[in-house]
Order: sequence, then structure tokens, then C-alpha cells
Amino acid sequence: MKVILLFLCLLLIFSLNAQVPDVLGDPNWELVPNVSDEFNDTLINDTKWNWRPPWGTFHGQPLLSEACLTTEADNRRIQDGILILSATDDSSDCFKWDGTEYDKPYTVGAMYSKNTVKYGYFEIKIKIPQFNTDSTTQGFGPNFWMWPLSPYSTSEIGDVLWSEIDFFEIDGFSNRFTCNVHYQELLGLGGMPEDTLKWHLREPDEFGFFPNDRPEMDFSTWHIFSCAWDPDSITFYVDGEKIVTTENYPSQLKPMNILIDINTPAINFGRAELSETAELPYNYEIDYIRVYQKKMDCDNSINDCSFLFAGYDQAYKKNITIGDGGCGNIQPADTELFLRAIEEVTIYGEFGVPLGAELTIETNVTCYDN
Repeated sequence: MKVILLFLCLLLIFSLNAQVPDVLGDPNWELVPNVSDEFNDTLINDTKWNWRPPWGTFHGQPLLSEACLTTEADNRRIQDGILILSATDDSSDCFKWDGTEYDKPYTVGAMYSKNTVKYGYFEIKIKIPQFNTDSTTQGFGPNFWMWPLSPYSTSEIGDVLWSEIDFFEIDGFSNRFTCNVHYQELLGLGGMPEDTLKWHLREPDEFGFFPNDRPEMDFSTWHIFSCAWDPDSITFYVDGEKIVTTENYPSQLKPMNILIDINTPAINFGRAELSETAELPYNYEIDYIRVYQKKMDCDNSINDCSFLFAGYDQAYKKNITIGDGGCGNIQPADTELFLRAIEEVTIYGEFGVPLGAELTIETNVTCYDN
């Protein structure tokens, strides 16, 4: 006889877009160490992070930005378990890919991950100088975002030339922020680049305002910004509160590097220069960066008469069949078990879930390559 479930306590958990993923309580999530950092060492981990992109040492757009990148400790350091990126009024020289040299009035520190990632849950805890009526922060623009630092080959119409996720872009003039997703692709005769970018979350309304701009926040205290990205959607959160979700082409975005920087000035918000009252150094503090991805094993199925509870990897499977052959199975007390399959989860015979244990069963889950 085929019995779907026989148990004492069963907990079914369904994914809700409005909730931050339970990356600590759900063992299907695992930390991605090569793009995560607690910044508990005395020095920046140069096996994970670079101080500049491959194309030069200028920051941002060389004709508009007023800062060069550096490795100097005044601009890029770890102090008491906190990463501090600073913009200072030290003039500096920098160059772009064609050898053109620039002399800029400011110097900034930035972080560029050496590894790329596609899909996952991204979280950062930050603190920045608080906006005030003296405009001491006007013109600065701290960011946390993703961009492919290495070019991707494109040959067919519809290929993505580049893609970008802005977990946040903050305007230091008001400490308001936007989150954003955009990319450019080859379209039309001969595969020429499309002449407009897709600013999916920053289309201004009829009054010229961006609909996901948030009210001014108190950045004198710590805040957690996070984002959940999978093939179906991209959802942004602040301090556990959902801000906005987009379903515009999340699967088409490329694997990307993680970037943390300070636009000096914030040309992405139309700031052409720093205010005369801007206070330097401008310190952007980061407590940690954590990236999690789901365990995917969707080409394999499980068919166990006696289920190996202790050795189960909690990954997504193609199919899961337990107890076929007359075996009884009892989940160990005070444990959590997640059975997830892209097709079916089938349980035969007796399956016990004692009080204090939790069982989650999900089918028709979306499987993808991280």
C-alpha cells in the first residue's frame, strides 16, 4: 500500500516573496566563502578582493568622476572588525585602459570581488555619515552592486552585452537610495547594440520621481541591505522589509563580480561635484558581506527503503522516494528535514516525525545552475 504520510508532527513551509530567505535556518542554503567576508582579519583578504577593476585605476567615468582608486590605508582598511572605505581630499593620479592619465582632486577606496556569482541571497550591513542640513555629505554616493568585470563574448541577437544589479545606490545629498536592475543586449540587423538601457526599477513616473526611492533613513545606525536573486525574480530588502520585486529577465543576467565603492561625486544622481561644505574623509563602513546559494542536485534522484537521515545533504533532487520495499522510517528527534524535488516526493509505509522534529516537503521546485 502506498501511504503518502504518516506522522506525529508535520510542518509544511512555503516560500513567500515578502519574507527574507531563512538562510540560517534552512540547511538548503550554504555560504559562498569566496565572495563573503566578515572582515575579522587585520588586513583585507587579497585572495577574495581586488582594489581596482581590470581596465584602470580611475573610479567611475574618467571625464565625470573626480577620484582615483588606491590601496592606501587611509582609503581602504579593516579596523576593529569593520571594513572602512573612505573618500579623501588627497589628489592622485590614475589611468584608464588606453593609457590616458588623469590628475584627480580626490582619492577613494573600493572593493572588487575576484570571483563571480549568479543567483543567491546577498546581504551587507553598513553605516555611512548621516545627512544633515549643513550638507556635509552632499555629493557622495556609496554603492553595493554587481557587474561583470571580464567581457562576455556575444555573437547572436539577444545576447546580453553586460548586466548589472544595484543592491543599493545612495545619494549622500539626502541619504535616499534606489535599487536597480539593468542590462544591454544585441538587437536588430547585424546584432548591433540596443541604444537604450533597461532601467527596470528606475523608470521615472510622470513627475520625474523614481517610484522605489525611499524616505530619508537614519544612517548613523547600522542597516542591513539584502537581495534574493533566482531565475524567476529579484527581490530587494532593507532591514528585513521587502522594498521591491522585479520579474524582468532575471535569468538573462550574467555571472557578475561584487563591487563596493563610493561615487565621488555621485554622478548617478546628477551630482556634478561635491558640495563646498562636504566633509572629508567620508567613511563608508561595512560590518560584513554574506552571499548564500541553494544546494542543487537536480539530476539525481533518491530511492531509499531505509532513508539515511544523518547523511542527507538537503539539496534539491529530481525525485525522492522513501520506504518503497516495506521499510519504516522515523526522523530523529529535534531535527529539521527538508525534502525538495523538481518532480515528486513519495513516501511509502510508516514515516514518523516525533514531537520537536520538523519536516518540510516541497515539489515542483525550480532547479538551476548557480
